[in-house]
Amino acid sequence: MLRKIFKWLDNFWYHYKWVTLVTAFFTVTLSIIIIQMITKTNPDSNILYGGPAVLTANQTKEIENAFNALLPEDFNGDGEKITSLQAITLMTKEQIAKAEAEAAENSSVFVYNPQSLENNKTSFSTQLFSGEYVICLIDPEQYKNAYKAGGFAPLSELFGENNIPEYAYDDCALLLSETNFSKFFTAMSVFPDDTLICVRKMSSVSAIKGKSKAEREYNNQLRLFYSIIAFTPPEGFSSNEYETESA
Repeated sequence: MLRKIFKWLDNFWYHYKWVTLVTAFFTVTLSIIIIQMITKTNPDSNILYGGPAVLTANQTKEIENAFNALLPEDFNGDGEKITSLQAITLMTKEQIAKAEAEAAENSSVFVYNPQSLENNKTSFSTQLFSGEYVICLIDPEQYKNAYKAGGFAPLSELFGENNIPEYAYDDCALLLSETNFSKFFTAMSVFPDDTLICVRKMSSVSAIKGKSKAEREYNNQLRLFYSIIAFTPPEGFSSNEYETESA
């Protein structure tokens, strides 16, 4: 009996080997895609960072929790307030030299991959102008190039000519470290003091999904931005308690 079964299996494999392998491949692939779709979170806000800070997974999560605490509402209506931070490490030659010197002072070595940093530049430019990100945290050196492209919203349009915060860096960006938000939430201390916060103009790419939807999503991101800038530390509350509650 077993001999007949093995013979049948051997014959089946001989004739249908490739069909079986291809079917198995697509079955596994489809299963993975379905699982990812089911488990994938849908952020209410996507924030982009580009600069010399190298964030760990825990640091990224803590920063996201800080932003979650200020989300005005559950924008996408899925029952959760979720912010996603896309952090891309970008360093100038001067910043690399400084990092190497600081490492040497601590009897350590600063290791980096020049090709990866070059690839990150391309990735950051693509992400910045993709239309997916409205709120940007960015190093001043990286900001210069993006500013020339005219992609950031003027502070005068965001706040009005007479209400621009006093810690403005120029006509489109603010110093993140000078906001009450950054001073209160300890997670933000991983960013250099000269990190800027600015807002992208609504992308024409975003409008492809429909003008009314694009405007609604853009305005939701502006609401979070205004919450960040207007944040006032609550009395008797520590940042740890605040971040824990939002987690």
